Amino acid sequence: MLTHRQKMSMAMVLTVVSAFVLAPACKKSPTSPNGGGADFPGSVVATVTVGNYPYGVVVLPSGDFVYVTNMNSWNVTVIRTLVDTVVATVSVGFGPRGIAALPNGDYVYVANQGSDDIYVIRTSDNTVVDTVSVGSNPFHITALSNGDYVYVTHRLSGNVSVIRTSDNTVIADVPVANEALGIAALPNGNYVYVASSTDLSVYVLRTSDNTVVDTIGVGNGPYDIAALPNGDY
Repeated sequence: MLTHRQKMSMAMVLTVVSAFVLAPACKKSPTSPNGGGADFPGSVVATVTVGNYPYGVVVLPSGDFVYVTNMNSWNVTVIRTLVDTVVATVSVGFGPRGIAALPNGDYVYVANQGSDDIYVIRTSDNTVVDTVSVGSNPFHITALSNGDYVYVTHRLSGNVSVIRTSDNTVIADVPVANEALGIAALPNGNYVYVASSTDLSVYVLRTSDNTVVDTIGVGNGPYDIAALPNGDY
């Protein structure tokens, strides 16, 4: 087991090598797939130094900015993608992990596992405009495609919190297993999938009434989860 000093040393290394920007391996310009434009090697094209122990990353829908949670420095780094430069550092709660942007790009939600709350950042000026208390050890977070609700998993309280974004109020706590970690919403917003490493299962939540409608057994230690854009898998 790592000592606290070793963990801090590891975090500093991650700070130095964090937030790599990769170009896809292709022979065509991404804006001209049938020809014209420079080749793009499958390699690192930029390195951006962020905070201590970067963890979660989200891209705004516009593609103009990237937000990175830094667990050990208790802040969020904002990167302008045009020049891969840090333009802001936003202080948040203790141990920020999961992060999600609303589909309109106006707000970013940050799950702070140590302070048991969600910070809401307004992206127009990168200011924290609200704080929402949730369950124990909030971990990952996802926003529905309509932007009306945000869903938060918790490692220790065995539930998923549902936050209404119009007033940032918790309107439901859906029971699942402990160690609820990864979470993903289908593109149509009708269902949310939650990975629990305790009972080796994925819980399926119906968002119309925030009810668990299915439980799917998976492999050992499920951690994160993603849905395809077509919603089929």
